[in-house]
Amino acid sequence: MHAIDQIHEFWSSSMDNLEVFLNWFAFGWSVAAVLLFVVTWFYMPNTFADKAMEINMKWRKEKEEKKKTKAQKQLAQFRFQKQTTVDRAQNAKIHMLEKHGSIRMSYSYLLKATNNFSDNNVIGIGKCATLYKAAIGNNGNFLTVKRFRDFPHIEQKFMCEIMTNGQLKHRNLVSLLGFCKEKEEKLLVYNYMANGSLYDWLHPMEVGYKRPTLNWPPRYEITVGIARGLAWLHHNCNYRVTHGNICSKFIFLDKNFDPKISSFGGRMIMTSNSGNLRMRICEKSEFRESDDVYAFGILLVEVVTGKKPEDASNLCEGFDGTLISRNLCNAIDSSLSGKGFDSDISQVLKVALECIGLSLNERPTMLEVYKSLRSIGAKKGSAYTSEIPMQIGDGDGTHVAEHYGIDIIGEVE
Repeated sequence: MHAIDQIHEFWSSSMDNLEVFLNWFAFGWSVAAVLLFVVTWFYMPNTFADKAMEINMKWRKEKEEKKKTKAQKQLAQFRFQKQTTVDRAQNAKIHMLEKHGSIRMSYSYLLKATNNFSDNNVIGIGKCATLYKAAIGNNGNFLTVKRFRDFPHIEQKFMCEIMTNGQLKHRNLVSLLGFCKEKEEKLLVYNYMANGSLYDWLHPMEVGYKRPTLNWPPRYEITVGIARGLAWLHHNCNYRVTHGNICSKFIFLDKNFDPKISSFGGRMIMTSNSGNLRMRICEKSEFRESDDVYAFGILLVEVVTGKKPEDASNLCEGFDGTLISRNLCNAIDSSLSGKGFDSDISQVLKVALECIGLSLNERPTMLEVYKSLRSIGAKKGSAYTSEIPMQIGDGDGTHVAEHYGIDIIGEVE
């Protein structure tokens, strides 16, 4: 028993000593750690602070990158969904066009027809598109291919033109025959106008063409055709359309000198009187039918005087509607005078000034203008039609069955 007590006493004494040692050891480490921190803080502040700042900045940067990556993914997903919606809407429109008779053509076919869009096939250059002459087969027939260039809002303009021209069918409107939309290419196909634009015939020296002077009978018939087309646009029972850009550069002449109104893309208000279709496509805040009437009046002055559009507009400035301006009478194209049509020319000029000189709300409608012009020629009977020139231009053009539009008013059918 005495030995056991001694062992127990020894063990207790050892544990007490170990506890004391551990306490002092922990105290020593604590003091050492505090001393190390103090020494580091006071004697190496730049290194410690920079390291802490570096760690903090790295953490913030990683957080910002994760946030940015997440935002980019959300934006990309939104754009994809939006583009998918737009594509579906456009495909639906194109499908509707195909149902209405417009033909979807392959890019390879049109590429071959235009000789790889050769510069030698260029027949016109516009603000956002180039016109090419396309040979169809070996029988001398041609088409016009309109190739859109990269331009702001070109997708909207392309769809606007394809939707409107695809649905509006009249003898005095350009006929959309087909379209192509492959990758970045946007092409529209129209009938080939063998005699170019009315502007080319009224101002041949400016465009560098050697052409005979266009005498009065064809000029008159052309103006009647343009008035007929505009009246149909304004008074059609299915659609009421404002063109908004009538001028001689956008009036094309086929092989028989029948005028065709073009360039609707992005410049129209189109609504359905039946309520089945509502389409508003315009570049300005508003277009009015009276704006077309005014522009047609300027076009009539251009046809009568042979002046360029801007000069014809200047001739009409300050006209009060009470009498024919002496300046306008003196400005009548000298090649038209003394040919037996002086009275008719004066009457056409009066119609032009009614379109221009009256206040906005007092201008005649295009249907009234068309009837006034038509009554002038009715007095002459066959004196006009017998003097329509023969075809001038290369190729016979491509003839397709004309749609004269819905039978709404016999005068403009």
